[in-house]
Formats: sequence, structure tokens, C-alpha cells
Amino acid sequence: MSALAIYIISSILTIVVATPVLLYIISIANADEMNPGSLQLFFVNMLSFPIVLLLLLIFNRFVYQHSERAMGFFKEQALKKYLMGVCLGIGLILLVFLLNYATGAVAVRPNPNFSLLIFVAMILCFMVQGLTEEVLARGFIMNKVAKQLGLPAGIIINSLFFAGLHLLNPGVTAISTYNIFLAGVLFSLLFYWSDNIWLTGATHSVWNIMLGVVLGSEVSGMHLPSSLLITTSNSRDHFLNGGHFGLEGGIFTTLMTLVMSGVLIMMIQRKSKGIIK
Repeated sequence: MSALAIYIISSILTIVVATPVLLYIISIANADEMNPGSLQLFFVNMLSFPIVLLLLLIFNRFVYQHSERAMGFFKEQALKKYLMGVCLGIGLILLVFLLNYATGAVAVRPNPNFSLLIFVAMILCFMVQGLTEEVLARGFIMNKVAKQLGLPAGIIINSLFFAGLHLLNPGVTAISTYNIFLAGVLFSLLFYWSDNIWLTGATHSVWNIMLGVVLGSEVSGMHLPSSLLITTSNSRDHFLNGGHFGLEGGIFTTLMTLVMSGVLIMMIQRKSKGIIK
């Protein structure tokens, strides 16, 4: 209930903050600039995430009276863990992309309208967005539920919540919803293994950055206003490339998340045996 309350409060605060910004944008923008993939709307949508993150930190500190370490924020080796997450996020999405490219399910070309300034700004936005979703789903919901009902329940419930957040996204399908759930399980296992939100948050952030900002594919169905490359999907291979939802909605993402989750389970078991010894 606390997570839902935080989400509702942050949504209200975002509306309060974003409404005057959006009204100003509408007053100065033409119709083409206000399409769903417009740069202005992208940044307005991103306003909610720092608000959610701030509310989570406030609730954790003053309502639950826990330190930030309870949500996986550790100062020790923070940069190292973050860089590990960056490498992991790059590797996971690059693997899915290369499988799609090798089978002809996608084509890629440079973006002739690439803007370095927008590129950097969008990366910064996704760094906050990915970390916020991980703090909410894994650092907050998973930890609270696991404490009351056990780890399996914590993983399943937070992953269902994570999948539910994407149900109204454009291009959603049964496979894409299942894949987002599996991604939630993967991030949950990664968080449990590492006990570090910097690593998990960086993995999630770079996952989205690689998909949208670098490759120019949809991010959970959301088309971004700018990117380094432009990836187009073959309409005959939606089962592989995810169609309008993007690469996250394809079978290669299903296989990748299942395999990586299996690897993490083995790593967790090995770590547990080492602790017992």
C-alpha cells in the first residue's frame, strides 16, 4: 500500500509541476512538435521520476526509519558497482539486438538528425528513470514483501507490479507483458545477488539507454524523439523483434531473460553455499 500511495502522490505532484510546463509548450509549439514522440513531451514525462525517487527516500527514512542501505544504497564501491551495471546493461541489449540483426528481423542506419546535446540529456533522464524504478520495485517493494512473506513472494509480487506499470504502453502484447515480468525477475535476482541498488539501477538505466537512445528502438513501446541510430523492425518478424513494443517484446528477449535468470540463480546458490561453509 505504501508503494501505491507513493506512486499516486508522485503522479499528483507531477501533474501539478508538469501542467504549467505543458501548457507553455503547447502555446509555443506547432502540431508536429506535439506528437507522442516529441522531445517536449519526453522531458515532461520524465519529470515524475525524480519526484518518485525523492518520496521513496523520504518514506524510507522518516516513515520506516530505515537508512538508505536498507534499499541497497551502499557508498562502498558504488562507482565500481555502477560501472558493472553499465557493462551488463550494454551486454544484455546488445545480445538481443545482434540476434535480431543476424536473423534479419531488424535493420539499422545512422540518424541523420542526431543531436549530441539531446543525446546527453536523454541519457541523464534515463539514468534517473532506471534507478527510480529499481528503487521502487526492488529496493522498496521487494524488500518489504520479502520480509513479510519470503523472498519468492517478494520477487513475484514486485515483478507483477513492474509488469503492471507497462500494461498501458503502446504496442503491448501478451509476450511483451510476459517479458517485462521476466525482466523484473531478472532485476530482482540481480538485486538479491548483489544487494546493491547501484548495480541494478545502472543495468536498468543502460538497458533503456541502449534500446532507445543508442539503437533508436522503442523503449517498452515508447518511441523516443531522438537517437544515435535508427532501428526499424521487419513487419513479418514481430515474434522476433517485438513489433511496435520494441525489442523487449520479442522472443529473443524472452530467451535472454530466462537464461540470465538461470545463471543468476546458480550464482546465488553458489554464494549461499560459500557463506554456509
